[in-house]
Amino acid sequence: MRVRRLAVERLASEPSLAPEALRGAAADADAGIAATAVRALVRQGVTADLDVPFGRVLLARALDPSDRALLARALGRPGASSSLSVLGHAVRDDSPILRRAAAEAIARVGGSEAALALAELADSNDLSVVATAAGALDAAGDPRALPAWIRIAEEGRGAPARRARERVEADPRMKDVGYLLELLRSGRTSLLKLAAEFLLGSTDDRVVEPLLSALDRSDSLAQAVILRSLGRFARQDARVRDRLVAAVDDGDLSVRQEAVRILGEAAIAEAVPRLTAALANVFLRPAATEALKRIGDRRGLLAVQRRRLRDRELARQFERIAGSQTGGPGPVPEHPILRRARRGRSR
Repeated sequence: MRVRRLAVERLASEPSLAPEALRGAAADADAGIAATAVRALVRQGVTADLDVPFGRVLLARALDPSDRALLARALGRPGASSSLSVLGHAVRDDSPILRRAAAEAIARVGGSEAALALAELADSNDLSVVATAAGALDAAGDPRALPAWIRIAEEGRGAPARRARERVEADPRMKDVGYLLELLRSGRTSLLKLAAEFLLGSTDDRVVEPLLSALDRSDSLAQAVILRSLGRFARQDARVRDRLVAAVDDGDLSVRQEAVRILGEAAIAEAVPRLTAALANVFLRPAATEALKRIGDRRGLLAVQRRRLRDRELARQFERIAGSQTGGPGPVPEHPILRRARRGRSR
């Protein structure tokens, strides 16, 4: 075994030698020998009729990531659909270098099978892979590129994200309620968020149930946008009202603030008890105060007045404490409650 390995290493170190011996070594049962031979063949540009040994070495992880990336690129020849299975495994590897190379190789293979594989890559957790899939599908005029562009626009940064956003906005499907509803059924938060954003202002009641369902499958950023899209239906749909009222007490602060704001804009009287309770939360108090004023219910207005009087009394207590410690009125600490109380007294 050691002699064979040394012989293969010697052959690999001399590009001028005939590659036929290396071809045989590439199919060797020993992973180390096969990897040495394959690496030498790839670097010499000898790739014809070697898909099987190349694929075996690639999956065996006997080479470092950079050599495996070279190997993946070698497998990505136009029309080499037999390589797609191996490349499909490689594109899910732990190495980002290999994942990117494998995605590019799949794109070069071309054909319907490669297009299907690229469409599946739109769900990859590696945005570089998603970008490769989006570019290749777009170049082929494949409509399945749009979800990949959406992910880059929402999850990416900088110029690539801006260009992807422009590409998404230019697609006429983003004005099609039916297509946006399909996106809402996705498991990707970025797709849910953008679909909800493009549904803002929609009066089509078909969107209500999918938007409500999407709330349970999204993060706080998407939930805030989904609630805004649902806000238009708050007055006529009890399910929307109930969900908005429940959101006042539950979830991320930004989502709770959005729910409070929407309830006020829609003037939902049933929300008054929850909004009154929200006055106790210093972070929700400004939005809850404004919402209760918009609704105009007597109970809510009285609660706002009581909270204002309580804040004023708290401010006076702080002033007395500060004065007793300094022998005079003394400065009052700049606390949010005190600032609001002072504004209230100046009105």
